[in-house]
Parts: sequence; C-alpha cells; structure tokens
Amino acid sequence: MFKVIKNITHSPGIYLYGKRICYTNELKYLGIVFDPGLTFLMHLNRVQEKIIKINEKLRRIIRATWGIKPEMVKEVYLTILERIILYGVEIWYKDRVKMNMKLLQIRRYPLLSITRTYKTTSNEALQILSGCLPIDLKAQMDVEIDSKIRGVESNPDPLTIDFESEEKILPWEVVRINWNFFSNIDNYFSVFTDGSKMNVRVGCAFVLYIGDNEIDSFTFHLSDNCSVFMAEVFAIHKAVGEIISRKLEYVDLISDSRSALMALDH
Repeated sequence: MFKVIKNITHSPGIYLYGKRICYTNELKYLGIVFDPGLTFLMHLNRVQEKIIKINEKLRRIIRATWGIKPEMVKEVYLTILERIILYGVEIWYKDRVKMNMKLLQIRRYPLLSITRTYKTTSNEALQILSGCLPIDLKAQMDVEIDSKIRGVESNPDPLTIDFESEEKILPWEVVRINWNFFSNIDNYFSVFTDGSKMNVRVGCAFVLYIGDNEIDSFTFHLSDNCSVFMAEVFAIHKAVGEIISRKLEYVDLISDSRSALMALDH
C-alpha cells in the first residue's frame, strides 16, 4: 500500500479462507482515501467525481432566466458542497501548488452554477462574483482552527531551517546561557527536550512539567536532510520560545545533547 525505498517486483500471495487477498494502491478509512505517497490527490479525485454528480443534478433546476436564485445555490454550496470538499481537511491538506490548484478545479463547478457565467470565466473572477472565500484560504483556516482547539502547533509541511546563513547579533545584545550537568530539578517548572532521526525522518519534541505533572507537550517534524544536532537545537529553541510566551521566570530546561548545550556558549 505505502511507499518503500525499493520497488517490489513480486508481491507474495496472501490467502484468507482459501481466497487470495488483492493488493491495492489506495486505502479508504473514515471517508478519506490514502495513496502510497500520501499526496491525497486520489482522495481529491474521488471528491471531484462526487461534486460533479451533485452539481449536475443541481443544474437541472438552474437556468439563466429561471429556476432557483443564485443566493439559494450559494447557500447549498456553503452548507453542503463545501463541507464535502473540505471533509477531513485537517488530515490531508498541504499548502502546495498542486493541491491548491486541484481544490480550485473541484470548486469551479459549483461556482459556475452560482454565478451563471461562461465556462471560460477565470477562477479568480468566479470567486469575486460569487463572494466566496478562496478554497485554499478556507482550508488553511480550518486547519488552524483545529490546531488551536487541540492545542497543538499546525505544521502541515516539514520545517525547513536555513542553517547556512548566520544571523548577526550585536555584542551588547548577546545573552549567554549557563548550563551544568543535570543532578536534580531545582525549580517548580521544568522542560525536557529531545531530537532524533529514525528511518531518514527527523523530528524533535519538548515536554513541560509543573512539579511531577506533565501539563503540555509539543512535537515538530523537520526536513529529512537535517541532523540530530539540528533537531536538538531546534527543540531547545522552541522550548525557550514557549517559556517566554508563558512568562515563566525560573525554569529547568533539561537536554541530553551536550553538543547543543555547548553551542549555547558561543
């Protein structure tokens, strides 16, 4: 089902009750179609087919001079069709050109029904005439709202950090951070950070404690070409940012990367 590093030339035969189980390139779970590359373009193709069928039925009662009013068609789109298009958007949406173009292509059919314009009308003009928010912005809004509700940071794409360029800091603005080997926790607040690289995937995380109780945790996915050191440093960077945003004054920040801690001295 999912991608592997090398192409499989021969798939083994798996039988259940005497019948061979067929292999497939897609998996549908809770209405979302997963493809081998997790591009979710197969899912959007299925959504497009569904939208076309519904829109064709709607167009039977829509004509240039008679039929239901454009305001009613727009209401149908906002309450039904748009919800069908954006179903599970928190799982599959990625802010990429190909996906955004596919969303525009899917929504073009109902917008033509709302505006009753020529088929050659551009997508930008259809959005203005219909008064509908661009579908990619609507998708980003839903993803951001979901991340705020669940209390996690939305990172639809792997984080890309430019470690090649050096940011110049004025000498009198340099803040030196003292560190020592961990023995015990002295303060009420403590943060544990970590970074790792497994199967070419790079990520980092940090956990915030109050006493012995875990109150929050954050995970981040970095670009696959990052090193473990970069992940460790980025985890410390994000942890410090969270400490500042929460206005915590005395915090123990614990990391198992000595190289990252020594880098703070320079």
